[in-house]
Amino acid sequence: MQHSIFLILFIFIGFLNLMAQPERSTDLSNLRKEIGGYRENLKVPIVVSGTHSYMCGSQNGTFPFVKKWIRDQNGVWAPPIKLLEGIYFQLNSAPGETYELWEPQAILVSPVSNTWHYRVAQGTAIVTREDFCPDGERGLYIKLTIEDIRSEEDATDDRVMGWRCLVREDVSPSFFADRLQQYDAEDHVWEKDGILCAKDRIQEWYAGVTSIPAPKYLNWEGTDTKMKKRVDEHLGNGRWGELIVDVKVPAGGKSSVWIVVGGTSISEEDFFLRMKRLRESDPEKLLLAKKERVSALLDHTNLIINDKDIERAFTG
Repeated sequence: MQHSIFLILFIFIGFLNLMAQPERSTDLSNLRKEIGGYRENLKVPIVVSGTHSYMCGSQNGTFPFVKKWIRDQNGVWAPPIKLLEGIYFQLNSAPGETYELWEPQAILVSPVSNTWHYRVAQGTAIVTREDFCPDGERGLYIKLTIEDIRSEEDATDDRVMGWRCLVREDVSPSFFADRLQQYDAEDHVWEKDGILCAKDRIQEWYAGVTSIPAPKYLNWEGTDTKMKKRVDEHLGNGRWGELIVDVKVPAGGKSSVWIVVGGTSISEEDFFLRMKRLRESDPEKLLLAKKERVSALLDHTNLIINDKDIERAFTG
């Protein structure tokens, strides 16, 4: 029951985003509406919400199968359709040396974005993953940052690493779509312009995944891996795909890439226009604008919640 209240609250805040308009600029340093996730709660559901899309998953950053009503509620959604069942990440830090983003050392949950922290490469690097849904877009941005924390004596050269993104698409209708005579069919997948594309074979439902900078490699039905085997069984008509992005991390510095997810239920033309807009936009500016708007909203909101941990996430 407590988990259901937690999920409903975050979706409610997402719907509030539709009505909120900032009245003034707010000092972002005061936006500390965050709580740390505890290790025993890593399987608790969380939501990243936006005005036109949202993502449901677990605090450990994965997407376990959760059957609610007639569909799996976890994944990336752009109502009235679901885009992805899940998305998983693996860092290749050196030949034969890989790290799966599976067990975070810390997680920060906020009304704007969710952030996971990992220590990798024998403790010589920190990985930060931050997810947010931009205002006014049917999409999701995932920022993957690597910070080199080697000592000055050891950090004498740049490091070339690679991100491997494993995607499980499932372009399908939302809850109770059968009442509108809309049924899930087998999906058609292809690659175009650096985008992993997927479409329901009957309906005009589309989903896509790409990256900033552009991926070095992408393919549907990617090579089987340990990471893929650890994922819970997925149902539906979706397919597996993979996307690889190289990144150069300066000695003692940091470097970031963005994974971009988008979709539409209108047409193929609309789909590629949306993906182009998401890829050519500046995610940092979109994230900053959302922080300012939500901060202004929270400054005029008084929440009283029985669960004080949840209340503290919004009231500081």
